[in-house]
This record gives sequence, C-alpha cells and structure tokens, in this order.
Amino acid sequence: MLYVGIPQESATSLRKAIMNVKVAETGYVAVLNAKGETRGHYVISKDGKRDGENIWEAKDSDGRLFIQEMCQIAQNLKPGEIGEYKYPWKNPEDPAPRMKIARLMYFEPWDWLINVGCFVDEFQAAQRRIQSTARTGSQIVIGIGLISFLLAAGVWYVVARRLGGQISNV
Repeated sequence: MLYVGIPQESATSLRKAIMNVKVAETGYVAVLNAKGETRGHYVISKDGKRDGENIWEAKDSDGRLFIQEMCQIAQNLKPGEIGEYKYPWKNPEDPAPRMKIARLMYFEPWDWLINVGCFVDEFQAAQRRIQSTARTGSQIVIGIGLISFLLAAGVWYVVARRLGGQISNV
C-alpha cells in the first residue's frame, strides 16, 4: 500500500501548535479553507471551538464580507508573501466595534488561508506603556535636576555669603 500525505501524529501536533499561538491579549491564529466546496470553513479555529463552521458569509461591523475579501487577497499573494487586512469587529461583549488587523498567508498545497489576527489597540497598548514609562522617567530626571540645581544654588549662596563676609572684614 502506498501512502501519500502527512502522518496523523504530525497533523495533530501542528494543530495544537497553531491553537496554542496567542497574539497580544486576545489575538490568535485561524486556518480556513480558501477555495472549493468547503471554502470559508474553519480548519482550525480559536481553541478549536468553531472547527468545521462555515463563515464564508460573515460580515464585519461595516457589513463587508471580510472572509471573502481575505481569501481573495491571500490567493493573490506570491508564495511566502504576507498580506494585511484591517476591518472593524465587534465582539458581543464589546460596547463598540474595534479595528482588527489580520496578517494573511495562503498555503496553496492545502488551499489554506492562514490568518493571524488581533485588535489594533492591543498592539498599541505596549506602545502606550512605553510612552508612559518614558514620560515618568523624564519627569523623574527633571525633578532630580531641579532638586540638584536648588541644592547647588543653596550651597553657592551660603559659601558666597561666608566668603563675602570674610572679605568685608578684611
């Protein structure tokens, strides 16, 4: 018997590895079929909860068929090239839609759209923390500089008065 494909153990470990990827706080990697009868079906979803579900007709907060657009973009990429897609998305628990960014890659041998997505504000959170830390650091340096200047001025004043007093006594 001739077997052509990948061993089942490898597929299971690949699946687990993909599902274990976490991007920022809530981002994840998803794999969808990009063409054929099963286009738009999850091959690998977040935590495997929606595997097999057809989301081909899913719409973003602006009403665009974003899965169809992502598949189209991905299929037009060259091998190894990574595409980008931004769209507004509202989770049921969110008060308003938030911008999401997805990096897309098409794996032609299996007709897979590999999608790594995350909310934009989660990426910007790290930038905001760095800016806040830099601001705090700058304020500390300015404060230390001001205190140092005042101490130096105080020492200068005391020394100048003593020397001035000694000179006037001579």
